[in-house]
Amino acid sequence: MSVSPLTPSAFEKFVDQYYQWLLRFVSRKIGNREQAEDLLHDALLDAHVGLQQFRGEAKLSAWVMGVVSNKIRRHYRYQAHLPTIIHEDSLSYEEPIAMRSDPSELLSQTQRINCLCQFIEALPEQIKLALCQVALDGEAYALVAHHLDIPVGTLRSQLSRVREQIRAALDTAGVGRAD
Repeated sequence: MSVSPLTPSAFEKFVDQYYQWLLRFVSRKIGNREQAEDLLHDALLDAHVGLQQFRGEAKLSAWVMGVVSNKIRRHYRYQAHLPTIIHEDSLSYEEPIAMRSDPSELLSQTQRINCLCQFIEALPEQIKLALCQVALDGEAYALVAHHLDIPVGTLRSQLSRVREQIRAALDTAGVGRAD
């Protein structure tokens, strides 16, 4: 089966339809509206230039989200290499977390986070994206389901199953809930 190439006008319609949603997504990740707009414009330009690479094997929204997510990752990698300027008046002493916490609790928390990250990384891309959008970004189920083109009930049941699997994986690893 051959996939018809995506036309620039179809891409423009996509951007018009999802721009505000994409901007909210990037703004939550970046924290600064102006930087988010710049980053999103760069990502959409990259996506437009790379349209010939879109094979149609995935939904356009998933492909564009991949481009946007990669742009966000590159942004943070770049930011990590910039020197940090600290003003003397902003310095205040805070006891390091390790000094004010029980070492066994810190170890347990670290193990729990590592196990959780491994589990999430192994999830299929679509469900990982949905889980992050709903659980971390606070997106509404209906909006995420719409973007994934699946019924809301299906999304709710998939995420419920994933949460149960996460609990079971944490319990199996011996790092389940401490409460």
